[in-house]
Amino acid sequence: MLVSCPPIAALIITNSKKNNMKGLNNVGATLSDEESTALVVISRPEGSFLVESSAGEDVADQLDDFNRPRMRRDLILSALQTKAKQSTTKMSNGTSCRFVTPLEPAFDLLAYRCVHSERLVEFVSRAWTQWVELRDGRDPMCFAEGSTETEQGGPPPPLVPANAALPRDAHQQPSANVMGGMGFYCTDTCTPIVSSLVTELRWDAAISRNTNIQKVAILDVDYHCGNGTASIFYEDPSVLVVSLHCDPDVEYPFHSGFASQQGFGEGVGTTLHLPLPPGTTWNEGYQQALTRAMEAIMEFGAHALVVSLGVDTHLDDPVVLRGAGFRLEGTDYWNMGETMASSLTNRIPTVIVQEGGYKMDVVAEAVSNVVLGYALYTN
Repeated sequence: MLVSCPPIAALIITNSKKNNMKGLNNVGATLSDEESTALVVISRPEGSFLVESSAGEDVADQLDDFNRPRMRRDLILSALQTKAKQSTTKMSNGTSCRFVTPLEPAFDLLAYRCVHSERLVEFVSRAWTQWVELRDGRDPMCFAEGSTETEQGGPPPPLVPANAALPRDAHQQPSANVMGGMGFYCTDTCTPIVSSLVTELRWDAAISRNTNIQKVAILDVDYHCGNGTASIFYEDPSVLVVSLHCDPDVEYPFHSGFASQQGFGEGVGTTLHLPLPPGTTWNEGYQQALTRAMEAIMEFGAHALVVSLGVDTHLDDPVVLRGAGFRLEGTDYWNMGETMASSLTNRIPTVIVQEGGYKMDVVAEAVSNVVLGYALYTN
């Protein structure tokens, strides 16, 4: 299972055998044929993302009141390590977890072109360098909120969009100016370009497996509809997108997430939206919807599973509209991981991408519960 959270990724192979290690040539670990373990491959050695840290990276986290990706990474990794040790002592069958890292980052961002356009990946690859080279041409409107230009010779502030392309005008194209490109490709100011971004993405790409997977299911359990993911694959019959989320008649993103939106063209029937009412709890609505989602994934015959893991479904998460929100908490998230695992008749390669969840004092516990509930589950 691959677990990803900006900026963190890990590959977990549950109940591993040697043949499950195919394609992981960049991982310094081996398993015996008899070993029953969940191998967790963290995409960067501990603290490595700070080796070449700059003021810009620190500012990026400080200015992001909700996501705090680098803080989030440390909290989740710590919780995973602690919970793995606690959990394995309870496993009578000897199932355990091991944590290792790739030997080196990927050479480039080629892996991301499997989903994203070549010109988007190229933009991300060059954006920080172009931003630095602008020097006096940098518009303060593109500075992350609360940041200012550093002294001459120092790193510039994180880059955020200050304009946006209008969806109505299909003829538009990205400008060669990095500020124009930022407005074309990026939609909000909470995902800035910082100096470490490409390095972080290369480490995440280092855990990619060299496999030829034909059918993929994406399960989005974030509180908000996975509208971006659904849009990418809306006409793709080889990718099933299932999203559990708050009813769009109540909550963002409002225009996507309705049960009637089921795909288009060859992709009709490969989008399944399961909107739920505000106040949904694990026992009253959520478990049943997740079970239905897993049944759809099995019927689709997926060869791999991607889980978009948002834990903003937690009780009292701050990023919900007043009067809305779900009511999951505590062991509900362990049960979520176990429900996913128990529903699969064959344990297929699984990627968990950590997304939402803004109650930072519970994010690490909730995420680690889902991951280990899945990884340590045995029939």
